[in-house]
Amino acid sequence: MQDILSTLSQSAQTVAVLLVAALVWPIVRVIRERYLVYWAWGWVCLAVGLTALFLSFRYPAAAAPLRALYCGGGSGFGFLLWAGCRLYATGRAVHRWHLVWLAPPLAFAAVGPFLLPHISHLFGWQAGILTAWFAAAIAQLHSARTHPGSNLGRRVFGGALVGLTLVFAHYAVLMLVYQLYLPADFRYPHLAYSSLYDLILEAVLALGMVCIATERMRTELEEKARRLREAAAELEQTARTDPLTGLLNRRGLAELLTHPERLPAGCVASVDVNDLKPLNDRQGHAAGDVAIQLVARGLRTLFRVTDPILRLGGDEFAVVMPGGSVEELARRMRLLDQTLLDQRLPGVDGPTDVRVSWGVAAYAAAGDVPAALRAADDAMYEQKRERKKGSGSGVRGGAVVA
Repeated sequence: MQDILSTLSQSAQTVAVLLVAALVWPIVRVIRERYLVYWAWGWVCLAVGLTALFLSFRYPAAAAPLRALYCGGGSGFGFLLWAGCRLYATGRAVHRWHLVWLAPPLAFAAVGPFLLPHISHLFGWQAGILTAWFAAAIAQLHSARTHPGSNLGRRVFGGALVGLTLVFAHYAVLMLVYQLYLPADFRYPHLAYSSLYDLILEAVLALGMVCIATERMRTELEEKARRLREAAAELEQTARTDPLTGLLNRRGLAELLTHPERLPAGCVASVDVNDLKPLNDRQGHAAGDVAIQLVARGLRTLFRVTDPILRLGGDEFAVVMPGGSVEELARRMRLLDQTLLDQRLPGVDGPTDVRVSWGVAAYAAAGDVPAALRAADDAMYEQKRERKKGSGSGVRGGAVVA
């Protein structure tokens, strides 16, 4: 009965590892991480090794070469497991000179089955080799730099590695004791089910790998989604912002009007740069652009961050002052006139006064802002005409435009 259960557990382990080796490759094709490729090839090596071991009990004449393949496959699994952990944890790839570490295990795989024909003796040495590989993989995993979002996978994977290390170390010790001190007919009954213990731990190890892979995919998707949100926000900001001055544009004003709670009763100003076209014609557009930027900077210094400032196009600006009065807005507009005196423009010798015309009007609610802007615009053009005559305040009586 014990032999039947041992055979069944060994068969189950072999079949399960073959399935893992087959199923891990679709994951690798989706998530192109090199450490997953190492682990996938490791499962292939283990599947080949366990299949060879299973066949060695069924074909005694070929037992030695089959067990050599078993030892080589197990060592390949351990090495690739360590290599994947190293790359995953530290970002450092395995180099060719690391293959030197495979030389002793592969040499043992080549000669051990012929020198140690008894499977118990061979298994003890092979268990010791695998214990060393598992312990090395754990050391790499615990030297890991932080992988955001992959804590569960690392815990499951690391726990399985610890379990495999302890189980295979226990195999190695028991086999050593058996060889040195116990009579030849003595057996460890629980070792008949060693394949079952290995299968459970290997299943947990595979689960940890899948968790790491899926968490890696989730992290990448979240990062891509974050970048898309940032790009969309940047595009939205660009769409409602004037590129020359950084002020809101007409689209920004339209968006602002969709939030009436941000615009309690207040007043608006319409501002226009005087003689910008002649300046562009004489000194070039660079000088005109600087003049526009100076006006934008002057407006920023005079108003709160909660007061929307807009460049409506060309040399036209507007200011919305929620909660403000016409008198206060007119006062600030006069200060703007002062801040634009004695400015330096490219291509212009000496200081230049940048002149603006402006008009203000009040509004009672957010829905009245467009009408107030038209009234302020009319007052601004009236001031332009008055300034040509030598006077003009630009205030339209402080009347509320309904």
